[in-house]
Amino acid sequence: MIPPPPERSADAAPLVSVITPTYNGSRYIAETIESALSQDYPRLEVIVADDGSTDDTPRVLDGFGDRIRRLRLPHRGENPARNAAVAASRGVYVAFLDHDDLWLPGKVAAQVELLEANPRAGLCHTGYQRLHAEGLGLALVRDEENPYQGSCFEAEFRKNGIGALTAMVRRSALPPYVFHEDIQISADYALWLDILFDHEALYIPKVLALHRQHPQQITHGRRERWKMYEAVSRMRLLNRVRHRMTAGEYERLRMWTLETLREAVYERRREGDHGWAALGFRLLRKYGRTEPWRARLSSEVLGRLQRLTAAGRAESRYLKTPA
Repeated sequence: MIPPPPERSADAAPLVSVITPTYNGSRYIAETIESALSQDYPRLEVIVADDGSTDDTPRVLDGFGDRIRRLRLPHRGENPARNAAVAASRGVYVAFLDHDDLWLPGKVAAQVELLEANPRAGLCHTGYQRLHAEGLGLALVRDEENPYQGSCFEAEFRKNGIGALTAMVRRSALPPYVFHEDIQISADYALWLDILFDHEALYIPKVLALHRQHPQQITHGRRERWKMYEAVSRMRLLNRVRHRMTAGEYERLRMWTLETLREAVYERRREGDHGWAALGFRLLRKYGRTEPWRARLSSEVLGRLQRLTAAGRAESRYLKTPA
């Protein structure tokens, strides 16, 4: 369960909890933590959830002393570590900073000011820049012409437009489970969908964070995974809120989700990526049972699924039991 935010007087600055999961992140974690601690904001707690690191990460974290709150956890994965840190946090607002990313000066103060002035908003995000591991800039990631702000649930449903390293979330807008623990990739996307179904978004059109790209990242070189996981996140959300949507709205978004998933599955098959194709066919079978998809997915999909089962076992560990 997520604890309630602490009591505060009317003139006190709200506490912000910074959530940083890490696993064998000794190469970058110190710079990441310093980028948070150096924010010009008066009330900040940095919670680092060490997911059973076996490198020098514990020693690096020891060097920060009581400047951070540290959780020592058995190795279970990034999202269980994130959830443990959120459960231990106390802030009115919660922000996410992975162990290889960086914040630029002024980020926290700007987001708190905007959230305090807009109580209907559930989250605030900003522009960011991608970096090579060596520090070479790649590209700006922001959209000033069509920012994800206001009531933007459907825009976010069709394409993720929120960088996790930029997001600050109102604690009261968080769902009880926060991050799905059986999804390795794009679990943040599922969280944004949950929040934006009921709340508005705020956007600051400035680059206030840096996302480092390097070969050790889970998502490095395997972007095709995202389409599968995002489809699961969409269907889970739709199933949870179906009673709050019209039948037409639900079916329109459901069919769009299945069509994009089908395209991703056949793309993987054409590329010879049979493990991910098998996973996709399994998801289509699970979520596409009702008409008109039942007939379309019956004999052909079941036949392909049986032939690809062996190839799919290696990849199935990335999505254990899609709900």
